[in-house]
Amino acid sequence: KKMIRAIIKEKPDVLAFSVFTDSYQWALDVARQVRQEHECITVWGGMHVTACPDEVIVQPEVDYMIIGEGEAPFSELLKGLHEGLPLESIDNLWFKHKDKIIKNKPRKLMKPNEFPEVDKTIYERFIPIKDYYLTVTSKGCIAHCSYCLQNFLHRWEKEENIGPFLREKSVDAVLEELKFMKQKYGLKYIDIKNNVLSGNRKWLNEFVERYPKEVGVPFRIMGHPMLFQKEWAVKLKAAGCRHIQIGIESMNPDVRNKVLLRNETNKEIIAALDSINNAGINF
Repeated sequence: KKMIRAIIKEKPDVLAFSVFTDSYQWALDVARQVRQEHECITVWGGMHVTACPDEVIVQPEVDYMIIGEGEAPFSELLKGLHEGLPLESIDNLWFKHKDKIIKNKPRKLMKPNEFPEVDKTIYERFIPIKDYYLTVTSKGCIAHCSYCLQNFLHRWEKEENIGPFLREKSVDAVLEELKFMKQKYGLKYIDIKNNVLSGNRKWLNEFVERYPKEVGVPFRIMGHPMLFQKEWAVKLKAAGCRHIQIGIESMNPDVRNKVLLRNETNKEIIAALDSINNAGINF
């Protein structure tokens, strides 16, 4: 209720939501309550929208909807609404026009050098960025686990033929971002929230070698058991890694392999955890 009152007080022209399935009904309720007191356009994006577009677009609380990657189409939509431009050319955009639903085609996936620059300024009043800086340096994943949104995305992007699934920024671009944010906010801790830090050995080698010299802030990552079969935990520890979030899901091989589509063995999982533990990294 406090948040809804704050939104109404702001009097937004556009109210935008990025939703997972478990926040979708909650977001519909927020939009409903806001529009009881303040008239505004709503724009919807995120994983639930991409997975279930036909169900979402018919909701009365939904005016415009962006499937897939939303960074560029959202910006183009705002420009189009502001300047009264036709919206049929904005790929990934679905919208209602009179009694029709317009479904623009999916757009090609962004290349890493097209990812927009990270900008945290709108969060500065609300989040202690200095104490815990969050970032993502890639799109996609090295795995296609059955329970994960990345499994759906991989299939959907392949069916639509819109580009390569796994894309990651160069080490140069990642370090430039982190150096800039360290200077701007005086960062004490960094959390790189990629599904897996990277599956590219060349990328990892360059990152662990350069990071402590150029950034030197303790950091946290997400990983995969197959990433920690040899010396990588030791290298990450030396680079400043303090914590690894690692998915095991089940120690039952049949469940893990046949249901969850995780191909690592129990022996490999135990070796990975021993490797991380011996390196002195929390997990």
